[in-house]
Amino acid sequence: MAIGVRILSDNLSGLTTNVTYLPESGGTIDLGTQTFPFNYISSYYWGTYNCYVPTYATTYSVVVPLSGETPTPTVTATQTPTPTITPSSTPWNYCYSFNGGFNNQAEAAVEDPDERIIFVGEFTTYSGLPFNRIVRVNRDVSIDETFNIGTGFDNSVYDVELQSNGKILVGGFFSSYSGVSSGKIVRLNVNGSIDNTFTAGTGFNNTVWVIKVQTDGKILVGGNYTQYNGNPHSYLIRLNSDGSVDNSFNTGLGLNAQVYDIILQSDGKKIILGDFTTVNGNSHVRIVRLNDDGSIDNTFNSGTGFNGTTYSGLLDGTKLVVVGAFFEYNGQTNRQIVRLNTDGSIDNTFVSNGGFNRFSGLTYSTTVLKYSDKYFVIGDFDTYNSISAEGLVQLNPDGSIDESFDYGTGLVYSGNTFNTGIILRNGVHLVFGEFDEYNGDQVGDIAFLNPFGTLLNCPRPTQTPTTTPTPTPTL
Repeated sequence: MAIGVRILSDNLSGLTTNVTYLPESGGTIDLGTQTFPFNYISSYYWGTYNCYVPTYATTYSVVVPLSGETPTPTVTATQTPTPTITPSSTPWNYCYSFNGGFNNQAEAAVEDPDERIIFVGEFTTYSGLPFNRIVRVNRDVSIDETFNIGTGFDNSVYDVELQSNGKILVGGFFSSYSGVSSGKIVRLNVNGSIDNTFTAGTGFNNTVWVIKVQTDGKILVGGNYTQYNGNPHSYLIRLNSDGSVDNSFNTGLGLNAQVYDIILQSDGKKIILGDFTTVNGNSHVRIVRLNDDGSIDNTFNSGTGFNGTTYSGLLDGTKLVVVGAFFEYNGQTNRQIVRLNTDGSIDNTFVSNGGFNRFSGLTYSTTVLKYSDKYFVIGDFDTYNSISAEGLVQLNPDGSIDESFDYGTGLVYSGNTFNTGIILRNGVHLVFGEFDEYNGDQVGDIAFLNPFGTLLNCPRPTQTPTTTPTPTPTL
């Protein structure tokens, strides 16, 4: 048995806590309002327990007295000085072991509360085994066999989103899941079965690109469709939790082209990105902010907007970071990345200078993610501000390159490849898509990186060639 410790207060001076028993393979340590996976503890035996605290980048020592079979009812937790984090710091001193990854592109992923990762995309195998466009893996990236997908999806999947109750919303270009008709959207239970309390009818008539769940359980869906359940709904819709249309969300004449991303604000407003140029008959070029009822928020002024597609965005406090295939925003040069103020004006404290470029072919940034105060950007580019950045780069809040993130030679991939990724709760940067190498190492199509750019994929086993013995001639 391992011993788990629940900290009853965040006052770490002479702190006493309760001691409970937990199995070695599970359990948590709660420190104040933070919860840490039990596998961050460096030892499962009696003595001193060091647990890494990713949120605060601080190490705490939990001392368990050696007093026989029964632990004393209290322990003391003492805070050590904040260490200087290095690439070898816990919890990044391990590697993720898998056999070959996917046979085709993964398009999206999400981490669940148990640190399992659900991948969706265009793949039909994972680690050489059949998984039609969806698979859930455990924290060590082994296959989670409790997630039963049956025959999976019959066509591409582009987004996956978790609800607070653990149910899983999936959208894409598919028509069925495990042999059951599902019109581009379906909700799954935690075990992979279809949740029949979500009724979409005939669903969407074309691709779903993005799903976002509001705090009230309502579901925003963006894509390239013009109908939902046989009725006209173009490119953006809000559904109730049961799959019915939420008619309190009204965009009037709607949008005139597809939606790629939806960013939810805490005040109920939503920022919409994509390829549209009008909303409710008014000019809003590839970006608009809507009120909670779907009306246009005119306090956000994007001017002439973007001259190319917007793919992804994130809120950083009151600031909005947007990436895509654009060269300009509101008439000013901003190559594939820009940070905006809450009123839609350009935040000039973020300086990207030359932005992203590619020596040949179309250049675009597909994904921007937040890690600490940094921006992790993935896309089809080979330089940022004239500095080599093959397919990914991490930026400081002022737009300069974060030199502590050493991506080396970056990703090796074919042009016009749509790579993307997520940041795991332990800080690991998970990148996936369609690439062969990261910084000179063969990775197939998935790379686990620590926050310093070090590859965490376990080395692939070297195949030992088999030799056919030379038969001894018969004399």
